[in-house]
Amino acid sequence: IAWTFSAIAVSGRPESEDGKFILIGLSMVTVATTGYVFFVPHGSVFAIAACAALDGGGFGMAYGFVRRRANAVAGPGDTERMAGALPTMTRLGYAIGAAFSGIIAHLGGLADGMDAAEAARVSTFVFLSAVPFAIVGWLLAFRFVRSEAGTATAGA
Repeated sequence: IAWTFSAIAVSGRPESEDGKFILIGLSMVTVATTGYVFFVPHGSVFAIAACAALDGGGFGMAYGFVRRRANAVAGPGDTERMAGALPTMTRLGYAIGAAFSGIIAHLGGLADGMDAAEAARVSTFVFLSAVPFAIVGWLLAFRFVRSEAGTATAGA
């Protein structure tokens, strides 16, 4: 829901503001990811919902501008490839993230019949393991928004 509301709220913004909304959106995602580390293990439903809204809202704010920016930095012959690559990479990220989280949960001791304290401990590991990826993504977003048109294959 937050994704949709956020995307609608910023839709129609000029291309000159793409970088700003990409960075604001991904900052929201990074803050939310960090918030999950603290709030999920302690079961604060309101705080978890706030993190989820911030997370979804951040992705919703950034996604359309990421698409437009990616097409702008892609070479003239790469726009069709870019149009297919973005949703494919998004789904790949979901799949790899889910698998990685499952591995971390297993390594952290997730098991049948665990009590609330053990589940809280494991959830801390799971959400903490996502924070470095969120920070790296956030840092790479700065490079992405500074990319020059036609330089997508030049190491961006």
